[in-house]
Amino acid sequence: MNDPLMPADKSLLPSLSDPLHHRFDPAWSPAVDVYESAGSYHVVLEAPGIHACDVRVGLIGDLLAITAVRHRMSCHSGIVPHRVERNCGRMSRRIALPGAPESGSLRWQLRQGLLRITIRRCRHPG
Repeated sequence: MNDPLMPADKSLLPSLSDPLHHRFDPAWSPAVDVYESAGSYHVVLEAPGIHACDVRVGLIGDLLAITAVRHRMSCHSGIVPHRVERNCGRMSRRIALPGAPESGSLRWQLRQGLLRITIRRCRHPG
């Protein structure tokens, strides 16, 4: 009986001994949560391995635009990677906010692998 979870062609499976099976995918997309409190929107994006200097956050109308780059871990002399599963490269997310943001109120911080963004809600929409 064939296993429905196993590809018919086993050569499609990644090899654990493939030392340079790096992932460099420009289309990776980290998980994001969006919350709303009494006067603000809060966005939390998973960002392990991303440095603050490689993050750009801005507003385009009611859209929150986030771009970042995660660089591949450099191989030092004597270090050979055996398995690399974390995506590297550029990522871009555009998140529609539930309502109008207040101009100039965007604040963000990157700490412990999480990008936390706070934006005050517009008091008088329109």
